[in-house]
Amino acid sequence: MRALRLIVRRSIFKVWLLGVLGLPLIFIAVDYVWGTFGFLDLFGSWSYGSKEVEAFEPRDDVLVAILGSLGIACTGFTIKEVVAPRRLLAADDDGIHVPLRGPLRRPHGISWYQVKELRAEDDALLIEVQSRGDLPEDPWGARWVEERVLRIPSAWWDRTPESAIGRIQALGFRPLLVPAAVADEQLLAAIDEAHAAGVQIGAGAEDAAGSDRFVAADTAPPIEPEHQPDEPVTAPEVPSTESDSEVDAELDRALGQLLDEDE
Repeated sequence: MRALRLIVRRSIFKVWLLGVLGLPLIFIAVDYVWGTFGFLDLFGSWSYGSKEVEAFEPRDDVLVAILGSLGIACTGFTIKEVVAPRRLLAADDDGIHVPLRGPLRRPHGISWYQVKELRAEDDALLIEVQSRGDLPEDPWGARWVEERVLRIPSAWWDRTPESAIGRIQALGFRPLLVPAAVADEQLLAAIDEAHAAGVQIGAGAEDAAGSDRFVAADTAPPIEPEHQPDEPVTAPEVPSTESDSEVDAELDRALGQLLDEDE
């Protein structure tokens, strides 16, 4: 199954106009060198009338060489675009691919995760990115209008920038466009009121539950101790301590009595 994608090429109408413009220049150069068509002789006779046509000068050679080269370039470019048209922009699941590094280089990819917004303005596509990353400072065929806004002209595109953005949205890519409003102001206000009412109801229920707990704690009977002693417990009496001299005298008397009994 072929992957869905958007491809923007050069307008075939504008390319054909460029080729039609280049053909007369080639005819003039060929007639100047070989006199095949006689255009220059007729033009000289009409310009000078009965006078003798002046000979061509070296500056005329340079001018014809420039015109012939320009005609060949325009015609060759037209043939190349008809046979193998170049993609000016492509969009797929990976992101946007734009040739920003030159006409002969591969297109540079910009991931959808890097794209912040796409918008059309004055026949150009504006790509606002999250950060420049590895994007070139001086891009080919585009320019930075702001720090993170890349402007890509669409003068040669085969579709308008609005059409390209609409196609990107239709294919379901995720360019992180500015989301459209999904509800009006009245619906959003009703949602806010319902949310506020729900918060108030929840707060009232919590307050009621807390008051019930406090009432139950106040009305509950006091808890009595399991064992109450019949008689009060008194602390033991601590004997008073005499001075050191009295204790020594008592010890001496007791020691004298013991010695007398032994005798």
